[in-house]
Amino acid sequence: MTVIAIADRVRELERFGTDRFCSEYEAALESVLMNLFAACPDAGDAWEEVAEDFDATVGRDRVLGFCLERGFDIRKTPGGPGDELVGCWRDIGIMLLARDRGLIS
Repeated sequence: MTVIAIADRVRELERFGTDRFCSEYEAALESVLMNLFAACPDAGDAWEEVAEDFDATVGRDRVLGFCLERGFDIRKTPGGPGDELVGCWRDIGIMLLARDRGLIS
């Protein structure tokens, strides 16, 4: 299986650090998600349910394995030792769960 190294694709997002609520970050994140999944979450109930289910069933503790099983390496150092994750790990996980549920193809 081919594994996509997310760190290479989100370097632009990392410059924002923890400031993930500004409009610039949101636009950059949307661009990343569109490039990876050809979709972005919307304000609909189905997306909110996916986000809630992701937090309840996967969360931070299990996200690395969850994403790796689906071919996405969300570590800052892809394939390397350690488990430090890219800042948008939750967004990637939610998109993968949405794909599993058929919200995106």
